[in-house]
Amino acid sequence: MKKNTLIIVLFIASLGLISFSVIDHDPIHSNMKSGGGPTDNTNAPTEKTCSGPEGTSACHSGGIPDNSGPATCAIISSGGIMYVPGQTYTITPTITHATRIRFGFQCTARRLSNNNVAGNIIVSDATNTWLHPATFANCTSCQYICHTLSGSSFPTTTGQWSFIWTAPATNIGNVRFYACFGAANNNNTNDSGDETYYTTLTLTPSMTGINELEFLYDISISPNPSTGEFFVKTEITDSKEFSVFNVQGKLVEQFSSSAEINKIDLKNQPKGLYFVKITSGEKTAVKKIIIE
Repeated sequence: MKKNTLIIVLFIASLGLISFSVIDHDPIHSNMKSGGGPTDNTNAPTEKTCSGPEGTSACHSGGIPDNSGPATCAIISSGGIMYVPGQTYTITPTITHATRIRFGFQCTARRLSNNNVAGNIIVSDATNTWLHPATFANCTSCQYICHTLSGSSFPTTTGQWSFIWTAPATNIGNVRFYACFGAANNNNTNDSGDETYYTTLTLTPSMTGINELEFLYDISISPNPSTGEFFVKTEITDSKEFSVFNVQGKLVEQFSSSAEINKIDLKNQPKGLYFVKITSGEKTAVKKIIIE
């Protein structure tokens, strides 16, 4: 009798384990963070990051402030820093942490002027990414793409995913991608070892491909061409963000400054064409610089 009771107890327990395993591997019907967390975790306007509370459930809330750890993260577009209406691009969210191999992400694309959905996100790697159903989002028209369970473990200290984004059919102004990343210590608990990061990528519309866009203010780069060191002069006295990209769209330099003249040094970069993007509020300018 005792033997039969023990067998029944073990059988019921095994069913419980199997059920938990199935739910944990089904991201659409589970809030398990290892299979991609709930929506609204991208740090877009009105949204929180992955370190915020999720109802009664903690969400990587280890008490470490966002972006305070040693990791670096980025969102890279195959089109660089611009988009042509109606064209399709590969978007690559990336995070690198020297001591972690377990990562997650969530990303969305919004129109900068009003925070409405911008373009269309398409899953191109169903093994490692998935797209939340619209019914899961507070913004039912918004799109949220994130990692799957199999897309959370990496052989190196870099987590990287990719998806397809089709730009809006018409020029809707600047589009901003928002992404939040998690770097977990892989102990299956939301403790102080988990770290959260966030970043953005702003794409400027171009009707003819990569060209130069101006502020209402004068902006000049000299010397151009340059041997690696050059100066950017602008009449804007407010704080400005300077971002330098190569022709592959990779960010190679970034800083903020309110000075009217700023020196940029690309001596350690390969020779070729680069784009200097200056952003002040919702105004954006892009200038070309040749390093020879």
